[in-house]
Amino acid sequence: FHEVGIRVVADIVLNHRMAGDEAEEVIAVADSPDDRTQQVGGERRAKVWSRFTFPGRKGKYSDFIWDHRHFSGTDYNEYEKDEGLIYRFKGKNWVKDTDPEKGNFDYLMGMNVDMNNPEVRAEIRRWLLWYIRETGIDGLRLDAVKHISSSFYRELLHNVRSELKTELPAVGEYWNADLGRLLYYLDEVDREMVLFDVALHYNFFNASKIISGLETKKGQIFLDNGQVDALNEALKENGFSSELVVDAKPKFVVGYVEKSEEHPDSDHLRVTSIKVDDGHLQIVCGAPNIEQGQNVVIAKVGAMMPDGTLIFPGKLRGIDSFGMVCSARELQLPNAPQKRGILVLNADDYPVGSAFDFDKAAHLFQTEA
Repeated sequence: FHEVGIRVVADIVLNHRMAGDEAEEVIAVADSPDDRTQQVGGERRAKVWSRFTFPGRKGKYSDFIWDHRHFSGTDYNEYEKDEGLIYRFKGKNWVKDTDPEKGNFDYLMGMNVDMNNPEVRAEIRRWLLWYIRETGIDGLRLDAVKHISSSFYRELLHNVRSELKTELPAVGEYWNADLGRLLYYLDEVDREMVLFDVALHYNFFNASKIISGLETKKGQIFLDNGQVDALNEALKENGFSSELVVDAKPKFVVGYVEKSEEHPDSDHLRVTSIKVDDGHLQIVCGAPNIEQGQNVVIAKVGAMMPDGTLIFPGKLRGIDSFGMVCSARELQLPNAPQKRGILVLNADDYPVGSAFDFDKAAHLFQTEA
């Protein structure tokens, strides 16, 4: 990835472990799943899958053995098999500096890692340093941070950056639409991470309901004047002064590969010149089957791919690129081959400059019964 200028962010899950190697017997109390500050059952013996020995590793990478001492609770007791309760281990408490939803949202699922345990903090720090050095990742995406002690992350990220002498970026997933709550958490972690803008996510979700019927459409969607007017009215109601304008130009078009040359700084990328509906585009492409003379599908700058990815102008190994040459898999065509390679079109069926017809292309990989 680094060879083509792509930075790698690792998705890290730290708040729980699942599928333990061995079970242990512990003493636990039952807390309400709806309000974890309320104990609803007395002490009982519980058989829990809390011992993680990683026998396949045979001590490679780490000889640390996780057991019940390193966890604060779980939602499954082998003796009772009642999934309606949360079992908090005797002598343990949920950490205080988590989200206040459900009274205390330390517990999420599986075996809940006890971030108050010094051995746990030391092992996670050791593992994270090893992982970053081993993989060469460029940043962290931290999962479910609302369920993890803010002081733990404040200390961990500060120490790891100090050790590595790097500004290692970190973004946390704190699933709460209350902007005030997100800002409070950022203060609690001393701005050692940034957060996904969940409030903005919900704004987009709510905006998607302004125009009905779009959820059943596939392929390119073209809005009419009335639909754009409805969006502008919603923007105005929410204090925005700028307006959207109707853009009827297709963003997925049939292009013709006029040139395909070797990239000067890569052994597998190609620099192409592609004729489209309104001129020519330079696009850097890594597909092994791209050749001069092909009719192909181009996602122009501004296009949204079926998986939600937006196409922006960019550079690949120092060469400007304005769009993407698409594979059938990227276009999510039915029965598309799950392998690398662009979609090459029949020139008679898909003329250069025309809007790519997703409905028509849906039959390209149909198999006869």
